[in-house]
Amino acid sequence: MFVRREYHGIYYLHYGKNPRRKVTTHTKNKSEAIRFLREFREEQKPKPLVIPLSQFKTKYLEYSKSIHSVKTQEHHGFALKRLISVVGDIPLAELTLLQIHTFLAKITEDASKWSAAKYYGALRSSFQTALEWEYIQVNPWAKVKKPKLPQIIPLALKKEEAESLINAIRDIAFKNLTVFTLETGLRLGEAISLEWIDILEGGRAILVQNKEDFTTKSGRCRTIPLSPTASSTLASLRGSTGLIFRTSSGLPWRHNNVEHKFKVAVRDAKLDDRIHFHTLRHTFATWFLKRGGNIYL
Repeated sequence: MFVRREYHGIYYLHYGKNPRRKVTTHTKNKSEAIRFLREFREEQKPKPLVIPLSQFKTKYLEYSKSIHSVKTQEHHGFALKRLISVVGDIPLAELTLLQIHTFLAKITEDASKWSAAKYYGALRSSFQTALEWEYIQVNPWAKVKKPKLPQIIPLALKKEEAESLINAIRDIAFKNLTVFTLETGLRLGEAISLEWIDILEGGRAILVQNKEDFTTKSGRCRTIPLSPTASSTLASLRGSTGLIFRTSSGLPWRHNNVEHKFKVAVRDAKLDDRIHFHTLRHTFATWFLKRGGNIYL
């Protein structure tokens, strides 16, 4: 695309290929012709689609099923739903930096900096997908800094605290899941996705692997040796196919259900309310290191 003065002195704008086209700028002044070129080029840029946040949320969550874990899908869904509740069901391309800052400030005030940081990550990721789909021309979240978080040391249970917690659980199915997780250091998603085909060496090890409906956090598979307590827990279940851990009703465990039951057990045991299911993973690592183990092998 360029401008060129014709024989009668008027500048013409030439554009396109096969065939090349031209249009008059209606001026003999080169500066005015260049300004005409810039305006014409701006008009030719593809306009972003007018996609409301609610419509994008539906499309994005459907796409998310193919690449994210169930927990991540739910988190992204909550983040988009909360954003809509704060800024309204506006078009994606109309979300401003001021609205983003206001949203993060509200989440921080209503919940915490940690929640704001999690929402930020989920929304920046989802809007990046919108950019790739050409729903927007720029990702506004990329222009905003992630909320700063103070560094904290993860909580880990002491032996007597772990015993109190286990004793506070009355549901045998949930107790088995909790004990096994504490003994293996598995993430919640890994534990509730574990199947009998993942048991190795006659019950002395397990294989944490990617499946059609589950992907590990790192995307890689790993083998974990089992302690006598973990092996004993598996032996008591006596299953053969499908998921190893199910609710007492025989249903698959859901993240929210596990977190809720765990919080009830923590409070029944009168432990620190900051303790959550992931604390079991930190506890396993702490105990393992104290025994001289190396978690980086």
